[in-house]
Amino acid sequence: MDRLACVQALVQAGCPLNAQDCDRETAAHLLVKQLSKSTTASHDRRSLQLPISMFHTIRSCADLTNMNLHHIASLVRPHWQLACLCFLVAQGADIFLHNRSGTSVLDGCVDEQVRLLMKDIANKRPRSCLPMTKATFVEFDTSEVIMCTFNCEESQADVSFVPCGHRVVCRQCARSIRLKRCPLCYQRIEKAVSDGMEIQIGEALLEKAIVSEEEQRRIQTNEEIERIAAAVAEQAKLDAEREKLQELEELRERLAKLEMEISCNICMDARPSVVFNCGHTACSQCTSLLKICHICRQPISTKQTLYS
Repeated sequence: MDRLACVQALVQAGCPLNAQDCDRETAAHLLVKQLSKSTTASHDRRSLQLPISMFHTIRSCADLTNMNLHHIASLVRPHWQLACLCFLVAQGADIFLHNRSGTSVLDGCVDEQVRLLMKDIANKRPRSCLPMTKATFVEFDTSEVIMCTFNCEESQADVSFVPCGHRVVCRQCARSIRLKRCPLCYQRIEKAVSDGMEIQIGEALLEKAIVSEEEQRRIQTNEEIERIAAAVAEQAKLDAEREKLQELEELRERLAKLEMEISCNICMDARPSVVFNCGHTACSQCTSLLKICHICRQPISTKQTLYS
């Protein structure tokens, strides 16, 4: 597995994007450092020397959160660090989180275009991807969250996550999204409860996947039926041809038998034209050479010409 696929797999598995190391640096901090090594000095500024159209292309992407990381990397090749940075920010990485030296991810971007791009991506990402830092979480009063903070923004947030207990989503949105961690505290969700009953997160997506699987199975069944029907038709065609060949062979055998019956038994060429006193026949040419019957070995006393 290459590094881009590894990054995407880790994010999809629910790895915390804002986890900090001993220097309080996140993965985004490290990517910015790697990206700064690729910059070049130009007119007293440092730049990646990427065309402006490339940044416009990334900004025009409607949904970076669901985009494949390899596709983003193809837009900014060979700067894979920039692709990973865009992907992590779109997924919810906090660009304002400071490391031990007080530098945020945004401050570490030496390229002005990259800095503006990170701001645009952070502003466009959905609420489900908004980062919740520890400081913000302490000041956040979950008792005030009574409306769904996801797509609908109209229904009451009546779903509680276990074990954190946060309520940020309604039942309908909970069934139609795929959440593994609480968007507030980023704890892994063990189960979701609404009105004392456990609900299945992403149940609608699961039902859709089941329907899609059934549809795929139906398509495969139809393809199998068509394949079997084609095989049966081909076999029937072969059987018909085989029967025709057998009939033709039988006709040839009958013809050969008839030819033997009406041909001279000696030369097998001419038709019999003379009958002997014993009843056997032969052609006139072969008869002139015979004194005894070539079949019963009786002396030939009389020869009678046959007329047809």
